[in-house]
Amino acid sequence: MRLHLVGLIVVVAWVSLLSGSLAEGIPDAELENNIEWFGINLGGGPLMFNLDHDDYYPLAFTRFGPQADLLLFNLNFPGWYLTPLEIHPVFFLGFLGGGTRAGVRLALSDDRRHELRLGSFAGVDGYLYHINTFAPSLVLKPHAQYLFHTSSGSIGVGVDFLLLFHFRDEMLGGDGHTVSVPPVAYGASVYLRWTIGRSAR
Repeated sequence: MRLHLVGLIVVVAWVSLLSGSLAEGIPDAELENNIEWFGINLGGGPLMFNLDHDDYYPLAFTRFGPQADLLLFNLNFPGWYLTPLEIHPVFFLGFLGGGTRAGVRLALSDDRRHELRLGSFAGVDGYLYHINTFAPSLVLKPHAQYLFHTSSGSIGVGVDFLLLFHFRDEMLGGDGHTVSVPPVAYGASVYLRWTIGRSAR
């Protein structure tokens, strides 16, 4: 986990230095009020699913949860942002769903090229557990992100704190046995963030 975090920080710092010239000459209006048409969050982290008891399966575990979010229409406004559609289409890695992400923008430099974002994702995902059963869940992801703006979008890193509120109180496994499901699972994820598309409005 630490090695992945250090690697992401090094990559983003290196790309930021190489991309510094790309940020020159961006009109203030484009930094304050624009649309980034497409983006991705790519990373992962631990997911904890711990039971006090189970009926049949050993469901108490911690596993690596991959993250591969598609961000559509990132709307940037003075002081806040909104991603109206964030899709989680990685069915083969164990989850499928989507929702909305929003929060506040805090400038870290006078030219506002460097930015801190604080907010949350809210949506619905289905998570695949090792008993070959999906558990549909309400998902909340409070997050913090660092962004560096370029002339064509932004690059950065982020951390999501994951909360899953399950819609079921039991699941049926692939071999026919049922198991009690706790109301909440939790975790964290560190990721690289990249967006493209800038249009002054």
